[in-house]
Amino acid sequence: MSRKLVPVVHTIRNKLNEKFVNGTSYIRQEGKEQRNQSLDWEFDIKREIRDLRVTVTYYMVSTDGTTQNALITRSVDACAFLRRPTMDRFLKNFYDHMQSESILPARCPIKLGHYTVRDVRPSDISIPGFLPESDFIFEITFAQLSRNEPLAQCRTFGKLIRVVD
Repeated sequence: MSRKLVPVVHTIRNKLNEKFVNGTSYIRQEGKEQRNQSLDWEFDIKREIRDLRVTVTYYMVSTDGTTQNALITRSVDACAFLRRPTMDRFLKNFYDHMQSESILPARCPIKLGHYTVRDVRPSDISIPGFLPESDFIFEITFAQLSRNEPLAQCRTFGKLIRVVD
């Protein structure tokens, strides 16, 4: 019997720069067990994006919800990451998990079009053992490097729970 940390998501909030992107996200609950869920995102790129910075931040939220502490922050040039995903092992873990059912850009520039991230199962993602059982916010921010212009921000809210498999 092993014990592992599993994220249970309750809300996704997207903030989009509508000059560049439109999109939406979904949480699908399958059955009654709270950890049996999958997440989907759909987005339409309206303008070609030549340079992109992606910043991923994991916040631990206090029990009363008033304090957010950033435990992990990673920023990468997305174009460089798409050429060599092994440049950041932490981000590659999430990227590999997202790719199987998704339609994502393979390289830069990112062309106009419809892209999807499908069937991301939070319970299948390997969570580092040093993270505490707590409420969390997982934030992904996309910004255009050349103009330092925000393009999109996705904030996923949930709770890490310890389960026995």
